[in-house]
Amino acid sequence: MNIRLIMKTARSVTLELDDGGIYNTKELYRILQNGEEVKRTDTVITSLYHLQPDTDYMILVEDLHGATLGSFAFRTDRESFTLDVREFGAKGDGESDDTVCIQAAIMACPREGRVRIPEGTYRITSIFLKSGVNIELEKGAHIMAFTDRSKFAIFPGAIRSTGKEILDQDESELAPAADRSDVASRLNLSDSPGRGYPEPAVGAPGSQELQLGTWEGDPQKMFTGIVTGVDVSDVTIYGEGSIDGAASYENWWKNEKVMVTAWRPRLLFLNHCKNVRVQGVLLHDSPSWTVHPYFCEQLLFSDFAIENPQVSPNTDGIDPESCRDVTICGIRFTLGDDCIAVKSGKIYMGRKYKTPSSNIHIYQCLMENGHGAVTVGSEMAGGVNGLVVEKCRFSHTDRGLRIKTRRGRGKDAVLDNIIFHDLEMDQVMSPFTANAFYFCDPDGRTEFVRSREKYPVDDGTPSMKRFYFENIHAKDCHVAALWFEGLPEQKIEQIQMRNIEISFAADAKSDVPIMSEGVDACSKKGVFVRNVKRLVLDNVKIEGCEGELFELHDVDEVIH
Repeated sequence: MNIRLIMKTARSVTLELDDGGIYNTKELYRILQNGEEVKRTDTVITSLYHLQPDTDYMILVEDLHGATLGSFAFRTDRESFTLDVREFGAKGDGESDDTVCIQAAIMACPREGRVRIPEGTYRITSIFLKSGVNIELEKGAHIMAFTDRSKFAIFPGAIRSTGKEILDQDESELAPAADRSDVASRLNLSDSPGRGYPEPAVGAPGSQELQLGTWEGDPQKMFTGIVTGVDVSDVTIYGEGSIDGAASYENWWKNEKVMVTAWRPRLLFLNHCKNVRVQGVLLHDSPSWTVHPYFCEQLLFSDFAIENPQVSPNTDGIDPESCRDVTICGIRFTLGDDCIAVKSGKIYMGRKYKTPSSNIHIYQCLMENGHGAVTVGSEMAGGVNGLVVEKCRFSHTDRGLRIKTRRGRGKDAVLDNIIFHDLEMDQVMSPFTANAFYFCDPDGRTEFVRSREKYPVDDGTPSMKRFYFENIHAKDCHVAALWFEGLPEQKIEQIQMRNIEISFAADAKSDVPIMSEGVDACSKKGVFVRNVKRLVLDNVKIEGCEGELFELHDVDEVIH
């Protein structure tokens, strides 16, 4: 067995017990801490708590017969102070508003300090993180959000700089609607969710904005997150407690497509943050996206669960947007939308900031009951580069890989180096999908978006480049094994599939493989590929398919 350190704090540690298992270990193991058994586990990514700061520990892993399989030594981090929220007036009685008391403890805590939230139920609206301060939710500690909109602060969308020189230059940059590109006019930007925001040249002096509120890739008014971080660094949220968004169809999910004062809050919203880690806590019943990192870097999400009802709207699990260096491991997702959705802004944000999501590593996770296990887009105008998904299990999701893009996302909307390997899928409707005709936005069902005719390549044309799939076993699928459809004017460069086994359920359901005009429901369909330059199929086995095993259209090169 290979034991690897994932992360540590002054009070906890997360380890990877690699015995070749995916999400779950191959057997149950005993964990001994300085010679004493402290836990039995059957998950590859596992955590220990109740440690002491600045202390040496030796971890042994044994099987149930007492044989030592591996060991690991480490020293916990230093901790400057512990501030208990109870000493700041928090009651934890499930009724009192403890927001200010918890916030006072956070703001008073020195760097390398811990804010301790002991057992109890703490009602809050939004709390804000502080650089260098860790928050521990101890076992039995529950943060429960209020749902009264009038209690929440609002983040505006884009706020322009107030410097006189900048304001003068901004005014000179605003182009009349008639001067916009042909792509912008076809997209009817005046009717898009980001309407009303000027579009200065990228990188031009005076184009500074403070981006606070956001909704589905555009700067929009939004309620502050239940837990919010803005421009903070070196923060860890950890422990055995939980954060409850308390959302239901009685409050946040009612009329979910209508903005009421502002858009729905996230459970955890991180805006321009660096080196933030989340470990252990249960996150559930989020008003919208559960964890939303926005223009962040160096993030680690390890060994916790996200639970939202299957019917809850827009309750994605983790949605990194224009982020880099993100690790997601040991997470169990069960929710009402995409488990992980990698994004980089809609038209305005992608065109202006040109910030892709890059270097994202997802491993040893369990995705259940989502629309997509791992999704890219549809707000991906800044591009996605370097996405690696490995050693994960997808169960009862609509799709495994789900790529969503469309004309108009722009020339910076480049998807490249998308790698999936060593995965297990069970009861996934369609394991692999890529859709260049996704019918989102107000113009989503227009001829411009849905047409399969070749359009001129211009500044609004997105591109899909290299996709790699290897060592993947998908059983009891339903709709289609693989459905990849690129644009005729900008074909997918390469799809490479090696050692892939896919089988269909005997009682397979019928549904649409991708959300696109002109694509009908189907069942037990094999490989459908359209508008691809190079397709590599090496040891690809599909059982139970009805009809053609491979349906290829406008594929320039096929290598078996």
